[in-house]
Amino acid sequence: MFLADIAGWESEQLAATTLSWRLELDADGRPRSYTLAWRFPVDGTVLTSTWTTGYRDWRKGAIPPPQ
Repeated sequence: MFLADIAGWESEQLAATTLSWRLELDADGRPRSYTLAWRFPVDGTVLTSTWTTGYRDWRKGAIPPPQ
């Protein structure tokens, strides 16, 4: 709970925190985009933060799964 330590939040305050993510793949199973969203209710409002990254210019062909 490193974030809680920095901000001085209690465990009870973080209980309603949500993290959600979305990974979008192309037709060959390669990542196209990744989005991470964080929501934290605080003092009658909701603090939110979203981070998105995109991927492109992959080599040709499918990427096999790890073995």
